[in-house]
Amino acid sequence: MLLQAIALAGEHGWCLFPVKRESKRPHISKWPVRATDDGDVIARWWTRWRGANIGIATGSKSHVVVLDVDGAEGRASLARLVEEHAPLPATYRVSTGREDGGEHFYFRIPDGVNVPTRVGRWQGIDIKGDRGQAVGAGSVHRSGSRYAAADPKAPVAPAPDWLLAATERPQGGPAPTTRSVGVPVADYVARAIAGELEALTGSGRGERNDQLNRSACALGHYVGSGQADEEEVFDALLTAALKIGLSEAEAGATIRSGLKAGKVEPMRLVVLGGKEPADENVDDVLALVRAEFLAHREDGLDHLADLVDDDALAALPPVEWVVDRWVPRGTYSVLYGPPGVGKTLALIGMSRAVRRGSRWQDWKTQQGGVLFYHGEGLQQLRDRVRAWDERYPLRGDQRMASGKYRQAIFDLTREEGVAAVIRTVRALEAETDERFSMIVIDPLVEFMTGEENGEGMQRASRGLRALARLLDCAVVVGHHTNADGSRERGAMFLRMRAGTVMRLDRPENVEELGLVQEKNRFDEKQAIGLRMAHSGPGVVLEWTGLSLAEDYAADQKAAGSRRKAVAKERRQAEAASVARQRAIDVVRAHPGISKTQAFAAAGGNRSEFHAAIDGLVREGRIRREPGPRQAQLHWLVEGGQP
Repeated sequence: MLLQAIALAGEHGWCLFPVKRESKRPHISKWPVRATDDGDVIARWWTRWRGANIGIATGSKSHVVVLDVDGAEGRASLARLVEEHAPLPATYRVSTGREDGGEHFYFRIPDGVNVPTRVGRWQGIDIKGDRGQAVGAGSVHRSGSRYAAADPKAPVAPAPDWLLAATERPQGGPAPTTRSVGVPVADYVARAIAGELEALTGSGRGERNDQLNRSACALGHYVGSGQADEEEVFDALLTAALKIGLSEAEAGATIRSGLKAGKVEPMRLVVLGGKEPADENVDDVLALVRAEFLAHREDGLDHLADLVDDDALAALPPVEWVVDRWVPRGTYSVLYGPPGVGKTLALIGMSRAVRRGSRWQDWKTQQGGVLFYHGEGLQQLRDRVRAWDERYPLRGDQRMASGKYRQAIFDLTREEGVAAVIRTVRALEAETDERFSMIVIDPLVEFMTGEENGEGMQRASRGLRALARLLDCAVVVGHHTNADGSRERGAMFLRMRAGTVMRLDRPENVEELGLVQEKNRFDEKQAIGLRMAHSGPGVVLEWTGLSLAEDYAADQKAAGSRRKAVAKERRQAEAASVARQRAIDVVRAHPGISKTQAFAAAGGNRSEFHAAIDGLVREGRIRREPGPRQAQLHWLVEGGQP
């Protein structure tokens, strides 16, 4: 379907979007705005929804209007129109795959011309214009037949004047009634359809045909305004009618009659505030689920084939670790920290240990190849790798598994970027006959586009997860802290989908580093003490100890408390020393000065000054004698200078 979509966009300049085969509903929100002729976007959409049909945004968006002729009724109406006006010009046209026959006639409209969509303009004929959609050639009809162009190379003829005139609402014609709703229009219509189907299936004998007519009329209001698809509504009502025992002929006639009556009084829905709310309420979600269930109850769309029992659950293999208790296979891990703390050093050490199958910071590794993507230049990796190899030289019986590096970036948020990595690893495995156990991506920000605090991070986390799962390897990504240093940058999607999350940090006023697991989905959280050591042309990280993350956090908290206490004592001692010197200087300059006068002359903290002068009196450095009106007078003792 992708090739057909790209061809339609490229040859005609039409703006496309993916739609569901079974319902014609778009796969994307806000499709009238987001529909595009951009080949890259189209490729991304149809890579994500491979079986999607092709939706064409009609009207001024694509400069095309489509005359939609359905069944014998539509063909009869078209014959009358041709007789009344003129034959349709030869143009690009598509058979729709309906069992009773259907055809789309495409006509070009000039820039600046707005053609409204008119559903049911004539019996069996719709005009698809602004905010309308047509299903493109190559798509699959629900009958199983394909939408097929009569001549794929046929040009699109200009729209006849009489067709454009027919889109204008005639004088005295029914103007749509407007209703404000608090949910997206498509969701409201789906809810309305679900409600009418529920009412129909719950109707009793003797009232089913009347209820079918009422339901068709109610939904016909939205068909008349162009906000509900007539074919979709007809099929949903007919399916429900047959299930409650009505005959196809009787039900079909009743539905057509009810829809016709409803279309005479169109109802246009308008979202409150002029834009769709960010979140649907629970009732609307339930209504949508109910509508989908009723539409597909017998299609086998359930989970039975994927269910497992207790025995199968117990037989599942345990998690496989590439680095024991730190880096699991089949998911991704995040190693983050502030700038300059040594994240890349940690990633180099981890990757070198995996390639050797040797211990990493006293933890076992599973040997395998490593693909290392570094977005900040390979030059800085060179000396760091040499430093690690000099500090930890190969033993005679050791060998290195394959390792490859790449500086050029790719985009984790795009399917083609993820696919390129997968193809690369599979080609390397075929070339080296070795399994690649780990992919390192450092730093994440260089390998993603979009908003870190929103959709960009969501798509990046999905890309990382896809790499790990499809290649059955470990993916380790380097990342930075946020602005206040409290956690990793960006939205929480990265943390939510990760197997382990590790923070590398240096506690305040401490030379030792700490690598601490903040998340471990498969085991108790661990912690490692590290220090930087010079080796050859660079530095490496050396192991100093390990513990559980909980114990490490407690130790760091206690150590932090001790550091604060020591710092407080130091500050107090410094303040006391300053206060003592001020007391001596003031008493020397003003023999016989009172305590109150001395503090006024010295300044500073009152309690610190009083404690200092009292201490000097106890030490015999200052003599204190009573004075008038209970004053305490002070003299410096000869030889009592500090």
